[in-house]
Amino acid sequence: MRRSTLLVAATLAACAGPVDVGQTAWQGTFPGGPGRITGSVAAVSGSGRTHASIAIQHGTPGQAFGWRIQLGDCQAEGALVGGAASYPVLTVAEDGTAGADVYLSRTMSAGPYAARLVQLQAGGGQLLAACTMLQQTP
Repeated sequence: MRRSTLLVAATLAACAGPVDVGQTAWQGTFPGGPGRITGSVAAVSGSGRTHASIAIQHGTPGQAFGWRIQLGDCQAEGALVGGAASYPVLTVAEDGTAGADVYLSRTMSAGPYAARLVQLQAGGGQLLAACTMLQQTP
């Protein structure tokens, strides 16, 4: 397993752990299925900042994905949490995985929130690859 995959897995585990007073935690899982991307998104928010992590599996090596957390649900795009440029592009490694962290200067308050994963197309197009609702965790 690659070092970056281990780092993302450790970060997701940290996001899933106990949360300090004044912080909120959010988690979601991409549903997957035969031949589809699987993965998870986690975020911890408080003190005017949000740390979010994404880890995906079952991608095609070299494939590029954009991702973002938005206000609302998976049915329609809502307002972004942070700016679009804050979210790094994911490039799938030889083992089919990709992951990234983002630090946003905005707190996630009452939701609902969704995480969208889009496959980046030649010419600048995007194709929705997966979406998950983020659930607030205790």
